[in-house]
Amino acid sequence: MKRYLVIAAVLALGLLICSGISLAQEEAEEDLGYSWGIVSSISSDRIVVIEYDYDTREDINVTYTLGPKVDLKNVESLKDIKEGDSIEIDYMISGNKKVAESIAVEKPSKEEYAPSQTDEEEEEAEFE
Repeated sequence: MKRYLVIAAVLALGLLICSGISLAQEEAEEDLGYSWGIVSSISSDRIVVIEYDYDTREDINVTYTLGPKVDLKNVESLKDIKEGDSIEIDYMISGNKKVAESIAVEKPSKEEYAPSQTDEEEEEAEFE
């Protein structure tokens, strides 16, 4: 009988520990964020992004802190990011600051702006 009580106590303790780890992971995931917008300004330690706020239905400026380990996509360095660039940003909330984890600059492909056919060529192709 004592053996079953010990086993039950160990299992209960194990469940408590596992649930604590699970809650900590959920809290950490809540601190992750994703957003996108247009670069308003950038410096070596911060980036300000114009984002649309769906609650107020207005554009707002949001400031992100840039750490030394920020992961950049589609650019070589922060110097390649310019005012007016469209970006996607993953961030962590640390205290009352949003700290950028990764920034992806959206570069339009040349194909998006170069039509493959003029309107006349498109009409001719439809009748062939």
